[in-house]
Amino acid sequence: MIKRIIKAIFYPPCCFICEQPIDHSLICQDCYQSLPFNHPCCDICATPFSENQQTCGECINEPKIWEKAWIPFIYKPPIDYFIKQMKFNANFTYLELLSVLFYLTYHQSKNKPEVIIPVPLHSSRLSQRGYNQSLELAKIISHLLDIPIDNHFIMRIKATTAQSNLKQKVRLINLKNSFKINPKHQKKYQHVIILDDVVTTGTTMTEIIKVIKKQGVQRCDIWAIAKVVI
Repeated sequence: MIKRIIKAIFYPPCCFICEQPIDHSLICQDCYQSLPFNHPCCDICATPFSENQQTCGECINEPKIWEKAWIPFIYKPPIDYFIKQMKFNANFTYLELLSVLFYLTYHQSKNKPEVIIPVPLHSSRLSQRGYNQSLELAKIISHLLDIPIDNHFIMRIKATTAQSNLKQKVRLINLKNSFKINPKHQKKYQHVIILDDVVTTGTTMTEIIKVIKKQGVQRCDIWAIAKVVI
């Protein structure tokens, strides 16, 4: 898969979106420019701004448990369609596309994280879906950015209702005590990335990072493909 993705970046036969012939890159320039980029946005929660500034008032007044966020797109067409196809229809062509789009938009930080930790699925959800889309995204992004993955560091021990169906206050209750460090696979990290496909309120990220920081992790950043704007 990785070789096919690398080939797609440099030698694609046509644009992934409009299918017009192109000489290089992954999608044509017109389609790329039309994507719903999440810029400018808060560098902590990734909420879109109308003007250039670094941090929103909410994050200044109530700091998040994580340090920085990198979420390059808004969850709207065509990105939302790509994610739904990847997540619910097992269309790995779109998974590859989203991973590469993330790579193309990412600005490498001076402080390179030690590891990418994909948001885990509960065993029942994993059995039902057959794969963890966050892990599959992480595999490609890890290769492109040369950052290792740890898919065994944290476990999801509680089957919960899908967060997308719940209001913000209920999300916290829904996810309480849902995650724990894998007792058979404990490692010591200082700077980690938590990776998911979509972020709405950040509740899932918050619950995971609470658990991870108890293991002595000093810095957690969050990455996702798209931000849902409420």
